[in-house]
Amino acid sequence: MQPLPGTAIEEDVIREYSKDKRLFELMDGVLVEKSRVQEIGFGYSSGESEELQDEEICSSTPALVVETLNQDNSPGKVERMVNDYFESGVKLIWIVDTRSNSVQAHSSPTVCQMLDSSEVLGGGDVLPAFRLPLQELFKPIRRKINP
Repeated sequence: MQPLPGTAIEEDVIREYSKDKRLFELMDGVLVEKSRVQEIGFGYSSGESEELQDEEICSSTPALVVETLNQDNSPGKVERMVNDYFESGVKLIWIVDTRSNSVQAHSSPTVCQMLDSSEVLGGGDVLPAFRLPLQELFKPIRRKINP
């Protein structure tokens, strides 16, 4: 196997892609093959048009995807993720940023509503009756300490 684990560099990622258009990520010198399948934080499907299957990897496309940002989410990675979801048929994406207490509500690859904790998140055409005051979502959690 070339390159040996732990020795891969950016040129190896480029070489592998040019060979057969497979995507790889470079992690600590190891080539990790990427998939266009996203690991969804949360997905909602109305179930109207298809029967849900008991599968390890869901083959149906959810109508709504909810993702929570972390320190590894660069703006470019978020943009690719949003585009991938919409290409697969997702109708609405909520990206929650707990650091800034905000939500990006994407109804298309080019339409994004930025909401802060003083606003209300709506479900759009996917969940028309859904309303969540974001102050409730971002309310500090009080932990009970047992003596």
